[in-house]
Amino acid sequence: MKFIILMMLTILCMSGPGGFIFAVMLLVVAVIIDIRHHNVMTDLRLNRMINDIKSVCEGMEIKVVKK
Repeated sequence: MKFIILMMLTILCMSGPGGFIFAVMLLVVAVIIDIRHHNVMTDLRLNRMINDIKSVCEGMEIKVVKK
């Protein structure tokens, strides 16, 4: 998908200075969306792992022994 967008933007760049500026703007928006998507997916995976650890540790008893 990213390759197709890149090819379309390359063709758009060849149409003149306005096309070049528009292509750069679209590329910047695509990169920002890609970065935000990566951050959201990382947060979801981390939260899922934390919830799994909490559910495993929920039934465990922890005893503190003082000397």
